[in-house]
Amino acid sequence: MTIASLIEFLLPDPLGPFGKLVERVRGTRSLAVLEQLRQSDRMTRGALSALRDEKLQALLRHAAKNCAWYAERWASAGVTPGQVQVAGDLVGLPVFTKQDLREGLEHGLVARNIDRMQVEHAASGGTTGDPVQLLIDRRSRSVGGAALLRYYEWWGRRLGERMAVLWGRQDPHDISMLYRWRRDVKHFLTRRRYLNTFYLDDRVLAAHYAHLRRFDPVILRGYAHSLYLMATYIRDNGLKVWPSLRMISSTSEQLTPSMRRRIEEVLGVAVANQYGSGEVYGVAFECPEGRSMHVAEEHVIVEVVDEAGYPVWDQPGRILLTDLDNYALPLIRYQVGDLGILTQEPCSCGRSHVVLREIVGRLSEALELVNGRRIAPSYWSVLLRPYPEIQDACVRVLSPAHLQIDVVLSEALSLDARNHLIASARQAVGEGVRVEFRPVDHIPAVKSGKRPWVRRAEDEVESAAPHNV
Repeated sequence: MTIASLIEFLLPDPLGPFGKLVERVRGTRSLAVLEQLRQSDRMTRGALSALRDEKLQALLRHAAKNCAWYAERWASAGVTPGQVQVAGDLVGLPVFTKQDLREGLEHGLVARNIDRMQVEHAASGGTTGDPVQLLIDRRSRSVGGAALLRYYEWWGRRLGERMAVLWGRQDPHDISMLYRWRRDVKHFLTRRRYLNTFYLDDRVLAAHYAHLRRFDPVILRGYAHSLYLMATYIRDNGLKVWPSLRMISSTSEQLTPSMRRRIEEVLGVAVANQYGSGEVYGVAFECPEGRSMHVAEEHVIVEVVDEAGYPVWDQPGRILLTDLDNYALPLIRYQVGDLGILTQEPCSCGRSHVVLREIVGRLSEALELVNGRRIAPSYWSVLLRPYPEIQDACVRVLSPAHLQIDVVLSEALSLDARNHLIASARQAVGEGVRVEFRPVDHIPAVKSGKRPWVRRAEDEVESAAPHNV
């Protein structure tokens, strides 16, 4: 019996005994919650709304009692949680921003009874250029993870099938051998393979393609632009698609119609779209029948609002998320930084979940350098985020052959950390591209008012002043 067939035997359904073991170690309950979501998947609109609103009222009572930040802010706005009985009443509460999240972490946003919870540290992915740190109740991870597993089932996938993920990964400079061993064992037992796509060129794409051919995944998941570039590489080089591929799942970036067409034409498999964020996991998932992204309302409330904060339907607006399960650090009407369109039109699949029709403001294009390498914008977030000394940062494109990494430091980086950071950046950009590391006093805004990781100097409102050392 080969190793592959042995794994198939040990992991027949859902993730087998090893899946339960991984969940026990991690402290999540996605497999148990999945059965509940299977039951709610075909609820009537009224029953699903009642379930959602009951969880919303419980969350608001908890936040008012245990999170001083919310209690004070709601009191200042003249509103009480008791005024919110259904999701539509949320319009009476203030919008919660990323700046609020940063400030609230130090001023009563974290629940005072957090010692009773299992929590994990996390951060947003930074695809919008504005990453934040946060705490997540593992109950939220469990429900979000179960929603993802249900989504795979919608597409006829059996739990525990081989999955390759075209993702962004950057190990910290002080990663331990124990952490690396635990991560690799978990991926082996759950049949996952993660391929770093933060920076791509033909050499990296060739290596990833060879790995995919050997691993022969049933499910291919990844950033939209990573899937698109892999499909383009396969087409341009006349390569064959591995035989077991049955599902492609796009996430984290806007999947444009042209990108979807290219991926489907080359790989011969339908692309399923999903939406979520580092702050709120498992938000909306596309069904195979109506090709609509259904909001996982058992777990999260999605609002789309105009500039005044009032709900709009069937037209673009700002996306607000309320995580119904994160009691450690509640996110209520959280403005995630994306634009989208909600619709009340029913889907042909028969599910009653609200439909997120489109994400219209989350396209992050890869940075193309003079040597042909392409780097995902979120790479810089993951590279710089582990250093607590870095308060703010950006990558200024002086030319396709010259990048300047500006950082605002609270204190000097250690020599080891600085050398690792610079070496990682130079490895990412490849040969023929100059990289400079420059401490500055502040990072200027760009003319659009956003704070992207990657910007050109001419797009900035003012120049960054060098840090006086």
